Amino acid sequence: MNKQVIIGVSAGGGILLLLIIFIVIAAMASRTDPNSVGDSSKLESVALEGATIEDKEKAAADLARSSAPDATDALLRLLQASGDAEVLICVMDGLGDRASKKGDVKARECMQKLVEILEDPKGRLQVDDPDKSKRIRARACVAIVKITGADFGWDIAKNQEDDEQIQKLKDTVDNAKFYISHPPPSLQGGG
Repeated sequence: MNKQVIIGVSAGGGILLLLIIFIVIAAMASRTDPNSVGDSSKLESVALEGATIEDKEKAAADLARSSAPDATDALLRLLQASGDAEVLICVMDGLGDRASKKGDVKARECMQKLVEILEDPKGRLQVDDPDKSKRIRARACVAIVKITGADFGWDIAKNQEDDEQIQKLKDTVDNAKFYISHPPPSLQGGG
């Protein structure tokens, strides 16, 4: 009788273990894969309309890391539409990395917006939060440097009224504008 109980308990435990494994696999399969086509639009939507800034930022970060073919387009739309510094920072980092490290030509279409953000003392954010404005302008500069490969040493943490910083910002912006008006051959369809 003890053998029957032990066998029954063992079989029940095995079934329970299989059930737990099945539930875990089903839960993992139902999670959003940011690399799937179509999921980029879901992440974009959450980044724009999420319930909390943390939700928005996480969605933007996931989108920035995504390898889905439509992720770059979604990032470019977010760059135009979002007014949240946390989201824009993730988006600019993602576009800068895509353009520089991954050779994503489409990502380079962000240059004009990056220049606008960099030139605006509020970083295109219409809030009176100097810290957020500084962070977003600094990230726009980093993305420009990644894309163009030219760093003129502008530093948002330094006094922006200093002649040297004014010149460094001007040089960075001028270089970015030159890049926009004279794109590399890969952006002109020449290779």
